[in-house]
Amino acid sequence: MPSLRDRAGQRLEALLGPIVLVLTRFEISPNQVTIAGLFVNLAAAWLVIRGDFFLAGAVYLLGGGFDLLDGMLARASNRVTAAGAYLDSTLDRVSEGVVFAAIAYAFAS
Repeated sequence: MPSLRDRAGQRLEALLGPIVLVLTRFEISPNQVTIAGLFVNLAAAWLVIRGDFFLAGAVYLLGGGFDLLDGMLARASNRVTAAGAYLDSTLDRVSEGVVFAAIAYAFAS
């Protein structure tokens, strides 16, 4: 019997699969998606600082979607590398740190 995580993963892959196919056709690299996700999260941080918390949350969730896409794209295009995994995990932490710092700044000021 598949776990809840397995079923959720299958549904996400079915939902995001067409996007991965488009990215593969346009020869977008997983690293480009990872870097784009960082910029999306920087936008979320900026929105937090402006006080647009609802929109910031939506943009932050969109950035999380980029994090899902980069791994799926790497597997689908046979571009799984240790350097890509390192870049992904590092930029994920940087993205989180920037957003959390923006939240701290917004509530401190």
